[in-house]
Amino acid sequence: MPEHAISEMHFNALVENLSDAMQEMHRPVTTQNRFQASLAPMHSDIGARQNAAFSPLEAHYIEVKNTRERGL
Repeated sequence: MPEHAISEMHFNALVENLSDAMQEMHRPVTTQNRFQASLAPMHSDIGARQNAAFSPLEAHYIEVKNTRERGL
């Protein structure tokens, strides 16, 4: 993966975190949608994963996300 590229997981985490922050700031859904749409062209900058193994940070993110989804 090129040094400047991020994984799809990182991109999705960024979008999710920004969405959560905008919701906490009570931004209108239309504003959130417009902002997220502005990120869409950047999706093509995602590098292909060369290694299927997750880094410790990625593994932690998955664990936290799964815990949130289960409501724990």
